[in-house]
Amino acid sequence: MKRAIFNAINNDELEMYYQPKFNPVTEEVTGLEAFVRWNHPDGHQLQAGEFIHVIEKDSELSLALDNWVLNHTLAQATDWTDKQYGLEFISINLSSWIQTDALTSIINNALTNTAYPSNKLSFECPWRILEMDTTLTTKTMRKIRESGACIITDGAPLDASALITARNTPIKLSKVCYTTLHKLIDESGVKAVSTQIRNWKKSGIKIAAVGVENDSEHELARQIDCHLSQGNRFKAPLSATDITALLVMIMETKIAFGI
Repeated sequence: MKRAIFNAINNDELEMYYQPKFNPVTEEVTGLEAFVRWNHPDGHQLQAGEFIHVIEKDSELSLALDNWVLNHTLAQATDWTDKQYGLEFISINLSSWIQTDALTSIINNALTNTAYPSNKLSFECPWRILEMDTTLTTKTMRKIRESGACIITDGAPLDASALITARNTPIKLSKVCYTTLHKLIDESGVKAVSTQIRNWKKSGIKIAAVGVENDSEHELARQIDCHLSQGNRFKAPLSATDITALLVMIMETKIAFGI
């Protein structure tokens, strides 16, 4: 599997897909999350979840993948920025968080190569990686934050213990799955969950609802003061070509209606 993934990187079998992130109040597309896909030679397209477990166990492989993802995503994002499609940020999932110097080096090189503005860039770190090695992962986060990029975590619980951990990092946004939010609401009520979200916000960390599948889930995300809403309610992750067509349509609609 490791050999096959290295071949995928070298043989251009990988492709980036993108999913819109919405402001739940204005319904504006404010940003995109980048996802890597593997167009396997056997004809199947694999999502990152199907091979990330192999990558995270190999430092050379994880850096090689992150380097490929960074350069391809930032090149595409630079093109969208140059065409003024109105995106506020793009977020990228990384796998080599505990390799501080090597990771920050490839990030800085990618920013230099593409001239993409770092203040429009976010990097996503799974909460499980932060828990595995809080000290080293936090060190990497701080080094990346120096570039001007934002730090996001995914999968953190909303409890007080998690907030204490997150508060000691440069994390500015925490993604929580809608099913987790719904379970918490069933257990404690909307008011209690809204209070938890406000506590995170007071500590400088906004909450995004992910896995939002329909209008009622999107509306609930708005009610409990989530900063962003993301999921298949609007679109599953799309290829760069399809996302470009979507961004063009949004821009042309705004121009037509004078928005």
